[in-house]
Amino acid sequence: MSKGVLLSLIATLLALPCAAHGVVDLAVRFVAPEFVAGGSTTSIDVVVDALAFDSAFGATLFISINETRVTGSDPAWRCTSGPELIQCTAEELTGGPHAIHLSVKVPVNASTLRALATVDSLGSVDPEPANNKGNLLSRVFDSSRCRQNAPEIVGDLTWTTVPEALSYAMTTAWQGLQGPLAVAIEASGVIVSDPPARKLYVFDPTTQTLAPLPLFGDIVESPPTLDGGIVISPGHYLWVSDRGTHSVRYALPPPRYMYFAAKFDAPAAIAVDDKSNFFITDGASGVIHRMTYNSSKFDFAVSTLAGNAGLAGFADGRGAAARFSDPAGIAVDSSGNVFVCDRGNHVIRRITADGTATTLAGTAGVAGHEDGNAASSLFNRPFGIAIDAWGNLYVTEEGNHDIRKIAPNGRVSTVAEGLDRPAFLAIAPDGTLWIPDSGSGRLLHAAVASSERRRAVRH
Repeated sequence: MSKGVLLSLIATLLALPCAAHGVVDLAVRFVAPEFVAGGSTTSIDVVVDALAFDSAFGATLFISINETRVTGSDPAWRCTSGPELIQCTAEELTGGPHAIHLSVKVPVNASTLRALATVDSLGSVDPEPANNKGNLLSRVFDSSRCRQNAPEIVGDLTWTTVPEALSYAMTTAWQGLQGPLAVAIEASGVIVSDPPARKLYVFDPTTQTLAPLPLFGDIVESPPTLDGGIVISPGHYLWVSDRGTHSVRYALPPPRYMYFAAKFDAPAAIAVDDKSNFFITDGASGVIHRMTYNSSKFDFAVSTLAGNAGLAGFADGRGAAARFSDPAGIAVDSSGNVFVCDRGNHVIRRITADGTATTLAGTAGVAGHEDGNAASSLFNRPFGIAIDAWGNLYVTEEGNHDIRKIAPNGRVSTVAEGLDRPAFLAIAPDGTLWIPDSGSGRLLHAAVASSERRRAVRH
């Protein structure tokens, strides 16, 4: 639309009575990709909602993004672009939403990249001619009352640099263990369980030494089998899911005196949140338990979060309606969502705080190896699972002998291959992966090799 046409349209509108002007309510929001790398080109959608109006003569949207180019648009919009500004005009809007697809080149050294949008409506005009500046109207008016009705601008999108690993350098930290199964991270080093030896060890990454971790207490009469997962809880307590003794045990901060916490059928793995709520997979009974400390009785209260004891299978649902098959590894995020390796079903499950289980990745009953979108991905007997500070899930697979990654946007990728029965892994605060490789008797260390990624964050 030319400037002359626009000015003619404004003059025509000014000559109309106020009540004749259409009501135009517009909202702008940004739909962004999950990740964007510095120096690369990615795409975002700017979605315009025409919410309520009698008739709309049109609207102009100005989008300011560094080094942006337009690759396409909704048919309702005509867009032109410059180095730092995109102008999209719709001569007539019907009910939204209308998406404008933009291609964005991300500056290599930019710590943030901000996308802002403003809307200028041609559907209503300010009755005061002095407020009409050229061919651009900076306000939207309610025609029924001739009063200003500011458009809602929803979305202020920035890209913030995060240490998101693109690749890992895998090395052997220690070899010669009989069959390492689980690891946990604490200040003194990496605790490793070795069930065939019935021992726990502490590996010191600084000195590159491995030393036995002595246990005291009830281990004399009933020694732990150490054939499940381990975890460190707030206060530096060490917790062990012990399948052989059908129990979960805990050991006090050093010296490690060990005690029974609760009995289970066959506890496979254990996770803990920042409030010291514990989550346990019970492989034999096919349920996921929640365990909390009852301070009034000085004992532990155990409840079923999801699943029905003795009824193995596959089903999404809430509480007892959910079904699992030989669940193994377990992790919990900062929001209280629990993630489970549903080993027998070859899928990764997510359980919300109210016990509702859904399938996060993989296809139930289908074993394989397929990266890509979570819904079309394939796993083969997923075993261990851990979550990093940025919401990425890392999964070890018995069947594929590898490590897979599930990003927050559902993208599945392969981190490492060619392992030999990788088991219950853990992640250090710096993002380093520690993996017990049971078949080879090694403790593996996977350090971040590159981390040049940016995550799209909505503010």
